Amino acid sequence: MNYSEMAEKIKKLCDGVELKNYKKRMTVQVNVKEGGDGSFYINIDEGRVSVEMGRAAGSDIVFTASSATLIGLAKGELDPVKTAVAGKIRFKGSVDKIFEFKKVIDQIKAARAEKDKAAV
Repeated sequence: MNYSEMAEKIKKLCDGVELKNYKKRMTVQVNVKEGGDGSFYINIDEGRVSVEMGRAAGSDIVFTASSATLIGLAKGELDPVKTAVAGKIRFKGSVDKIFEFKKVIDQIKAARAEKDKAAV
């Protein structure tokens, strides 16, 4: 899967998701290297999640990795800590924000599953 396909898949999974218990703001910049270089960012604003292509004006966290690594993390196939220790993903930002974002990802997955279940 190349950058464009991956970014579009993440946009589809995240756009329109509402996190009922997250009333903060966070912007996460994702820079993809290998598999088609590109950038997108995930913005969470008081529970509303959106994904935009390009670079954010400012971000709380910046991740840089290959498409394959990012997809593995998004699918839960790769452990984030082991991936970082192995040097397969680079990040900038506080460790606290990174752990907070991990919790946000879990909430996004749960909210998406609820939304998909309600659509059936």
